[in-house]
Amino acid sequence: MLRVHQFFLKGTSLAQLAEEYDLVKVNIATIHTALQQKELVLPEMKQTVRDAEKKVLAVEAGAQLEQTLIKVEGEAAWRMVINKEKVRYRLDRVRVMVEGREGEERRG
Repeated sequence: MLRVHQFFLKGTSLAQLAEEYDLVKVNIATIHTALQQKELVLPEMKQTVRDAEKKVLAVEAGAQLEQTLIKVEGEAAWRMVINKEKVRYRLDRVRVMVEGREGEERRG
């Protein structure tokens, strides 16, 4: 009877191992399928990342250009102010010279 009992236990253990083996095979197949699907989308995802990086670089370049434009506009505005002041100074000098001559002509 002991031998029958041991034989039964071994058979039960083998059946349980077979079930676990089948379950492991199913899990491996599921994981393999999931991995294949992810490998299919990976190139597309990488391209999406590259496209996004290009857009970021373009936006950064645009922001840099805008800052440069603001700086150049400011410099141009100050240059115009300085030039107008120079013109006004010259006109004032001419006016003083003309007024001086007119004063001399009146006296003379």
